[in-house]
Amino acid sequence: MAAATALVERRFCDAIDAGEVPPDLPVAARAIQVLDLGRGLTMRAHLGTLREMLLKDAEQAADLMLLPMRERAMADSRNGI
Repeated sequence: MAAATALVERRFCDAIDAGEVPPDLPVAARAIQVLDLGRGLTMRAHLGTLREMLLKDAEQAADLMLLPMRERAMADSRNGI
């Protein structure tokens, strides 16, 4: 679990360095949330949820977690921040 969390945290740090998300992203908290989401989707898959539904739900969850931050990062870069 710790290794998986570290990998996701590293990816978020890379995204911060690339300007894809703002530097104040709570990396540790978001990494745990991503892994929790993955476990929930896995459980639903085992219970028979259709793949199409799982993919749709995963995309929506990613948007909920990242879209506002991406929009803020883009606005900051346009404003020279």
